[in-house]
Amino acid sequence: MSDALKAIAATGNLSYNNLSPDAKRGVAGAIALELILGAVSSAKPHDLENELVRLPKYIDQIQEALKTK
Repeated sequence: MSDALKAIAATGNLSYNNLSPDAKRGVAGAIALELILGAVSSAKPHDLENELVRLPKYIDQIQEALKTK
């Protein structure tokens, strides 16, 4: 795992991998919302409603990316 990914995965003194499943989902959800915020705040047009419909998919993708291989 890269240092950048380790930094993203750290939550306080707990590693992402040591969090409960609900906490992991919450971290992934927060990351996804930050990405959506960045997208809808950019100069390119984005539909917030469509992005929020895709939120569960984004969370799933982020959780998969944060799994230790």
